[in-house]
Amino acid sequence: MRESGKIMEDKYTIEVDGKIYAVSLFPKKIKRVIIKVDVNNNIALHYPLVFSRKQAISQLYKQKDWIDKVVRKNEINIGNMHIRDVAAGRKVWLFGNLFNIASSKGPEPFYIDGNTLYITGSLDRVLDRVRKTLRGQIATEFSRFADIFNKTDVRLTFRKMCSRWGSCNAKTGRITLNELLVHVPWNSIRYVIVHEFVHFFHPHHGKDFYRLLEKFYPAYKTALKELKKFAFVLRI
Repeated sequence: MRESGKIMEDKYTIEVDGKIYAVSLFPKKIKRVIIKVDVNNNIALHYPLVFSRKQAISQLYKQKDWIDKVVRKNEINIGNMHIRDVAAGRKVWLFGNLFNIASSKGPEPFYIDGNTLYITGSLDRVLDRVRKTLRGQIATEFSRFADIFNKTDVRLTFRKMCSRWGSCNAKTGRITLNELLVHVPWNSIRYVIVHEFVHFFHPHHGKDFYRLLEKFYPAYKTALKELKKFAFVLRI
């Protein structure tokens, strides 16, 4: 990665592996530099007001190795997971399967034919309806594991979350699952469900937690690895 070009307004450019990436500069009332790289490799540099832009950019290059690593990893995932097409509303993942998105003039808000999701109206609104429809299948799977764990009194709620796939509140007896789980493969959905049920027995991620997790879901490591590929869903 090397310097490329001059700073113009709040924009800058850097090079990683021969490719130029834009960096947005944001002076803020903060005490330290914060660098963010999103799933599309848009880079943002937030820096304290007391810093000059030259000082801020110097801090950017101090994080060179980390930025290189994230950008390269993202580029692989962008291609493999069709992230740009998903972000642009051209494709969508449903239960780990990739579908094209096309407009329909039919009366139904959406329907699936082959590998295409046909929609009528606003994509955002339709996807909300798709999620609400498909999460019923996740609820059925949740009930199956509630029986396995002998926790049939646990209440299930769905909520759209930006940083986690699920959460467990042992005190209230409630598990909350991210409604965005409808986009990931079933093995990863089951992993999240089991993970949250195990928290009723072990609140922290210690050895006992993972021992019990593996007992109930031996393939959890593979499922977790697959789930990480879909982390971009949380940020689109």
